[in-house]
Amino acid sequence: MTDDAEDMDMWATPDESREYIVGQYRTAWAHADDTIRTLPLDATVGLRPDNTNVPAEDRTWWQSYRTRLQRAAREAEQH
Repeated sequence: MTDDAEDMDMWATPDESREYIVGQYRTAWAHADDTIRTLPLDATVGLRPDNTNVPAEDRTWWQSYRTRLQRAAREAEQH
């Protein structure tokens, strides 16, 4: 990775302390919380008929996908 990498800010460097990194995370976390609290979010992503960012799959496909995701989450939780 070079210093001019587009995602350089996504990596910790050896000279950044744990406290600094956690502080940055908490700042981003607080900003996200404020944004969610402030904006009139409707939380219906993928549920509106006019939303085209979700794959057009049938009910069986989505049930299978959900089952796989839940299984992966349970397995990850055990490790």
